[in-house]
Amino acid sequence: MMLPSHLILAGLLLSLSGGVWAIDGTPNVESSVAAVDRDFASAVVVAGRTEIDAAKLALQRSKDKDVRRFARHMLVEHGRLQAGLAQASQEVGMTLPEAKADEQTMKALQEATAATFDHHYIDTMAVKAHMTALDLFTHQAERGQTLALRDWAAASLPTIKLHFEQGRKLAVSKNVAQ
Repeated sequence: MMLPSHLILAGLLLSLSGGVWAIDGTPNVESSVAAVDRDFASAVVVAGRTEIDAAKLALQRSKDKDVRRFARHMLVEHGRLQAGLAQASQEVGMTLPEAKADEQTMKALQEATAATFDHHYIDTMAVKAHMTALDLFTHQAERGQTLALRDWAAASLPTIKLHFEQGRKLAVSKNVAQ
């Protein structure tokens, strides 16, 4: 089937313009957000939901006042971080994926015995998850392509660093190897 010349020309102009446009002629902002930035936002959504769900689980299962205090703090702080990401994403017209926790992490926490739960929560969520988040946010702050997301990541870095330090201190106080 031969395409009409005006459709071929429109396709050529679109490809040369570098933009992606919706059928109604408006820019498709969602598609203009760089893949690296969409990947970052998706990873933060999963990490944030996992932090929140794990903190709720820690509040249900832990008997240790320090672990419970850390979990309450993470619940509030990661709620704020998720709200900040939603705002930055809205600024660039990007729709965030549905917030789902990491199933493997949550399953391991749920299956931990009463005797091992605190250790597992501290190791997995307080230390390792925040170490990973530090790398993720640092990379985005330095190399993100979308200004609003790059700026949000940079502004959030001190909070992530503080969480990591708090997690490490908790690990040391509870003799959880790092």
